[in-house]
Amino acid sequence: MAGDKPRNPVRIAIIGGFLGAGKSSMAMAVGKYLKENRNALIAIITNDQGNVLVDTEFMRSGGFDVEEIRGGCFCVNFEEFVRNAHHLAFAKRPDLIIAESIGTATNLLAAVISPLKELYPQDFDIAPLFVVVDCQTACESLGHDENSPAVATLIPVQQIKEAEIIVLSKCDLVEGRQLDAVIEHIKILNSEAMIIPYSFITKMNVEKIAELMMSKKTSTKKPLEVDQKIFAREKAMLGWCNYSAGVIADERVDARTFLVEIMKGIAEHFDSHSLAHVKAILSSTKSTMKLSLVGDRLRIDDLRGERYFVGEGKLVINARVCSTPEELKKSITSSVKNSSRAMHVTIFNEQEVAFVPKPEMPSHLLKIQ
Repeated sequence: MAGDKPRNPVRIAIIGGFLGAGKSSMAMAVGKYLKENRNALIAIITNDQGNVLVDTEFMRSGGFDVEEIRGGCFCVNFEEFVRNAHHLAFAKRPDLIIAESIGTATNLLAAVISPLKELYPQDFDIAPLFVVVDCQTACESLGHDENSPAVATLIPVQQIKEAEIIVLSKCDLVEGRQLDAVIEHIKILNSEAMIIPYSFITKMNVEKIAELMMSKKTSTKKPLEVDQKIFAREKAMLGWCNYSAGVIADERVDARTFLVEIMKGIAEHFDSHSLAHVKAILSSTKSTMKLSLVGDRLRIDDLRGERYFVGEGKLVINARVCSTPEELKKSITSSVKNSSRAMHVTIFNEQEVAFVPKPEMPSHLLKIQ
């Protein structure tokens, strides 16, 4: 009966990685592969700051059961994480729960995985920690270049050091020599982790990642002893803004052009190196389109259904930019206004929240060692 305790521990795969690395796209690709090839039931837990999440809309549009942790990392919302995982496990009985952490998480082993293993061994089977690394930005974000203009270097390095399995995303966009250089640099930071080149576009190694998530391999790495305060400055540099609105198009509108113009408008307000990650999704009854912007790289993450939409839909934007929250919010609202006016789209019920996240204190870090 739905709601009863599952007969066996439910498999959970936790995904870490910096902002814009491609965590959501990988979770989507893996989930879709397992549904189509193993008839597996996949559930997703999304995680971010704020109250309206692009990733949640994205996953639900793909047909997955989704729970979300809002307002901070899994680390500081551990009890809520467990409640959501239990709900999915007991009510939905999935074969796998994929939990995608916030892009600034630096303490998943100590504050999430270890407590899960210690407190709930009968309920959950924890896969090795997966960390996604963007091949295109790796040399800058990993601090390989001392003059790097990257928004953050300490956070991505720590995430790699924590990893048990490292997924190198967007490999279709780099040359072999660059990929080799990234792999060698990662091996210096973490010589024990398995490294898997991957592409959402070509589906390179999606099967391998999926099979690892579903395998009997479990997380065995001990948490790293690191003073988490050293990451506070990089986290505080980022302004965050979550925007949502209803949209109405009386005539056919090209969803791609509409979103691209919004993204270009936002990008014009900032230096490209300040753009840690901006993602937008436009959904209607007949289509869903998601775009992401990292630095000066704009990418279509997914398109389902028709490219053109008419009637009513929903627009959601999540932006993480090296900026004041006020400046970021202004750039988003003005870009949406200009693009909607140019394409004769009506915007209504706008909601936006802009902020700098407060310093985080893991809720179970000190209880489980």
